[in-house]
Amino acid sequence: MNEKSVDINTLGGMLRSFRRASGLKQKEVECATQAKISKYECNVVIPSKRTLQKLIILYNVPDEKALVLLSLREVNKKR
Repeated sequence: MNEKSVDINTLGGMLRSFRRASGLKQKEVECATQAKISKYECNVVIPSKRTLQKLIILYNVPDEKALVLLSLREVNKKR
């Protein structure tokens, strides 16, 4: 799959970075979470808090980075 370039400082960019670091492919994550990962990674859709928490666990995101992801979600949700 040809993935578009996404700013690493965005919620989607961070999610993509953590997914890749975990060694998972988008299809694997979509099967595990029933979510459209590509839309989150391209910042088209903001994941629900519950979905984001599932991704944080699935990707083994460190606590301090998890807080950043959750904060970014809240900021983006208000736009």
